[in-house]
Amino acid sequence: MAALYDGDRYLIERYAIAIAPSWKLPPSDPLDFQQSKLLAAGRASFSQTDWTQFPHLSQTTWSDLPYVREELQAIAALVPSEILFEDEFLSHRLDAAVNSNRFAAVHIATHAQFDAFAENTFVLTWNRPLTLDRFAQMLQGNGSRRQNPLELLVLSACETAEGSDRTVLGLAGMGIRSGARSTVGSLWNVNDRSTARLMAQFYRMLRDLSRQETPNKAEALRQAQLDLLHSENFSSPHFWAPFVLVGHWR
Repeated sequence: MAALYDGDRYLIERYAIAIAPSWKLPPSDPLDFQQSKLLAAGRASFSQTDWTQFPHLSQTTWSDLPYVREELQAIAALVPSEILFEDEFLSHRLDAAVNSNRFAAVHIATHAQFDAFAENTFVLTWNRPLTLDRFAQMLQGNGSRRQNPLELLVLSACETAEGSDRTVLGLAGMGIRSGARSTVGSLWNVNDRSTARLMAQFYRMLRDLSRQETPNKAEALRQAQLDLLHSENFSSPHFWAPFVLVGHWR
């Protein structure tokens, strides 16, 4: 939607865009990083990983994401954050952190794949792939531990919003099942360098808008996309158009 063009301007230059998975959205509290923290997790190296213990992954070549370190560092410089990077990004550590109730938002920068088949849908931590069912269960609090819903889940990776021929249902389904009020992901393979820049700008705008008492996640994403659109190297819609916000726009 962001890349629709009327011959003069792109739609994102006129409107902030959010995709609502249903007519009725659950109530959402404004995300205020003066009162809450962000859990940021990611991995940059994949080429040395032994995937033989996961046969359905062993035939896939996972490229390294060298700008993930820069992405997480930039985010941590903008908003209060706790970081799990590389070998600290273990599935059980992510589980414990998410369910500690210390974080209102979770940002994950790694390879992920959403598919029509559950067994082919996963997020890659350092030690294992997290399947859709396990990841959703973790974000829900394993049935009891998590007291409050996540206000924001960001999956900064390749094709995290893609879901067969129904596009955003992969990501929207994850958001609904996990109880996250808003979810950000990408619809196709994204550039590692431009994504790091977009995400830093996204959190900068989230922080600044919250200080102005005008919280709006959709507007923050719009401003981050416009930053790439008006840049010298990343102005093509290929770099900024795949990012979508699913769920509540506040």
